[in-house]
Amino acid sequence: MFWPFSLLERMCILFVVMTTLNLYNKNGFMQLLLFILSICMMITHFTPIKFDFYHNYSDSKNVATYINKNVEDHSLIFLLDSSRHVSAIPYIKKDLDYYNLKLNSFQTYITWNYKNAIPISYQNTISKLLELSKQYKKIYIMIAYQSEIYPNDISLVTTELLKKNKMTLIYTSTNNLSGEVFFLYQYQKEN
Repeated sequence: MFWPFSLLERMCILFVVMTTLNLYNKNGFMQLLLFILSICMMITHFTPIKFDFYHNYSDSKNVATYINKNVEDHSLIFLLDSSRHVSAIPYIKKDLDYYNLKLNSFQTYITWNYKNAIPISYQNTISKLLELSKQYKKIYIMIAYQSEIYPNDISLVTTELLKKNKMTLIYTSTNNLSGEVFFLYQYQKEN
C-alpha cells in the first residue's frame, strides 16, 4: 500500500493516521507508540534537520541582503515568475516597486491578481520593460524558481535578453536546502 513512499513518508503517514485515531483515546500504549514513532521520524531525518540549523533553507534572505546593499531606492524589481520571489520581498528594506509580468501588474508579497495573467514571452517582456523604463531610472530583473531547471517560457526569455545584451547578471543563488534559486539581473536600458 505505501510502496512508492520513502521510509520517512511512510512513518509520517502512519503517524498522522495513528494520531487521528488516538485524538480522544488516552490509551497509554498508543501514546507510547506515537512517542516512539516521533523519535524514529526525527532520527531518520536528523541530517536535514541539522542542515537546516546551520545552512539556509532558502536563498531569499541572501538575495534580499544583496538588494538592500546594492540596489538603489525607487528602483523597479521586474519579476518573471508568478510566485517564488515572494519569499525574498519581506526581507527587503529598500523603497522599491515590484512588477510581475506574468500577473501583468504591480504587486507586493500579499497581493495577487490572476485575472490579468499573461503568457511570458520575449515580446511581452521587452515591450513591458521599455514601457516601464520611462518611469524608473534603474530596473532589475528577478527570476526565482524551485529546482535547477528554468521553466521553459522563462528560460527562452532569459536566453534572448542575455543574447541581445539587454541584461547583466549581478546575483546568483548560493546552495540552500529547498532548491530555491534566485537570479538578479540589471536591465540595460535603451539610450
